[in-house]
Amino acid sequence: MKSPVTKPVFIKNTFTKAQITTTVIVILTYTYIIGWFTLQGFKEAHYQFLENEAQHFSKLYEKSPNTPLPHTANISGYLGWSSLPEWITSTISPPTDLTKVSLRRVRYVDGHVTHVFWPDKTVFLLSYPLGDGKTLFLTRIYNVPSDLSYFSDNRFVTLLLITWPIGLIIGLIMHLMARFFALKTLGLLAKLADWADSLKAEDINKPIPDFEFEEINRIARHQQSSFTKITQLIEKEKSFLRHASHELRTPIAIMRNNGELLEKLAEKDRKYAASIARVNRAALNMQHITETLLWLSSEDERQLEVGVVSMGSLIESLIEDNHYLLEDKVIQIQPNISTQELRIEIIPCQLIINNILRNAFQYTQKGIIKIDYSNQCLVIENNCESPNAQQLTSSDYGYGLGLQLVERIVSKMRWQYQHEPVEGGRKVTIHFPKNSTI
Repeated sequence: MKSPVTKPVFIKNTFTKAQITTTVIVILTYTYIIGWFTLQGFKEAHYQFLENEAQHFSKLYEKSPNTPLPHTANISGYLGWSSLPEWITSTISPPTDLTKVSLRRVRYVDGHVTHVFWPDKTVFLLSYPLGDGKTLFLTRIYNVPSDLSYFSDNRFVTLLLITWPIGLIIGLIMHLMARFFALKTLGLLAKLADWADSLKAEDINKPIPDFEFEEINRIARHQQSSFTKITQLIEKEKSFLRHASHELRTPIAIMRNNGELLEKLAEKDRKYAASIARVNRAALNMQHITETLLWLSSEDERQLEVGVVSMGSLIESLIEDNHYLLEDKVIQIQPNISTQELRIEIIPCQLIINNILRNAFQYTQKGIIKIDYSNQCLVIENNCESPNAQQLTSSDYGYGLGLQLVERIVSKMRWQYQHEPVEGGRKVTIHFPKNSTI
């Protein structure tokens, strides 16, 4: 079952969505708040206006109880709740505390109390206690014209023509500023990524570029610190590898010298010659591995010895060197090797082919091993037919020091290398340089 494909998440897209969402929420919130404050300001203005009228009447009323109630084009005055018009008392409940000044705002649509934003009529009712215990009620009725053309042709349209362009300009400025900072931040992050990708061991102690923002500079410092730790760890591993390889040189040299001595002693009795030859080949193989390890761990790019190699002779020699791995096995080797000669680094080439052949011989109990070489391309494939053979799922199959060295060598030599599982075994392909042909 294939795992679901996860789409990449980009900061730029996420930031744009968040900005749009935030802008919409802010606009809606401020629209509501502005409307609420407008109505509260409208109510407060009427409260102040009606309270001033009530205070003026109260002073006159204290001097003369016969002072006429205020009646103007906008204000109507009444003494006591019962003196109010019936359409008001039937739709509004009386104040609970007549000893305090209070203002009530009631909106009507078709004569019914409503809470809509744009009613037909709005009544402001102020209750004001007088000194003799009576209550003065002042009303101001605001009738909204049914024909809104008055507002459309004048204030309303003018207000829209002023506020909408200003709002759009402010929103556009905010968007451009946010976009500028977002793109600037993304550019600095891209610059940080390029700097991290270009880091090399020799650049560890160089000063970190200034990324303007302290948060990005902190990430860069952590990146440099991590890279320094990794480089120090790699240097320790290389140092250990160099020292171990140097220490192996002495016992390998002793083995080779004694092997040559045994060869001379075995000239009289040839029954030990094969065994001594295998010892010499193993010692020589260890020497080549040691030299290769030293070369792989070297800090410079010095070239190994380049010479002319006959691939047919080299492969035949390596098959003979590893032939002891085929003892007590039913294996058919099918070579198809051209007589082409290459001018190439000898030791890496020999080590690569030797390790691949050794791996194929070791993990094939019964079957066929195909060896094809032509046009600078070597293909080695083993097909195991034995039911008792090691399982291909074994953690050791196709791995180990041998093939790891192969991958390291071809990587450093910049040769092309492929290995893939096939039915009953593994197929390895190596492409040598085109300009190596003689």
